[in-house]
Amino acid sequence: MTEKFFKTGDIAKFHNASSDTVRYYDKEGLVKPSIVKRNKYRYYTLNETLNFGNVTMLRELNVPISSIKQRLGFGGIHEILSQNDSHIQDMSDEIMVLQRKINYLNMFNERLKSFHEKPNELEYIEDGYLYICRGMNFSMSLNEVMIRRSNVLL
Repeated sequence: MTEKFFKTGDIAKFHNASSDTVRYYDKEGLVKPSIVKRNKYRYYTLNETLNFGNVTMLRELNVPISSIKQRLGFGGIHEILSQNDSHIQDMSDEIMVLQRKINYLNMFNERLKSFHEKPNELEYIEDGYLYICRGMNFSMSLNEVMIRRSNVLL
């Protein structure tokens, strides 16, 4: 029984990637073809095709190419598990940062809605206290607003 080989375009189509990506992974040493003919055509085994899928999945998870290269050289499953745990922690940290940004934008939107509903009131927080300014002239500068703090109601 002869082994089946796949061309660069076959792998690209199968994994919904470009042929340039297949060649780039070869150049980077991530997925090397078993055969490269004189005309530069590359031929990959089924195992290499499956390996391309693993590399593509890791890239979709934003794993850097340098980390993928390390992973390909790992001697055991414990090293891969450790790297996966590290990557999971990095992604969890990214989620926390994004959640903070989402919370900030939600709070900012609530303040904008409040201002839209009550355009003659300006509120600001200083030292944990909420100040509401009613009937202020919004053409004043911030310094003028601070000087007129006597108009501020608690």
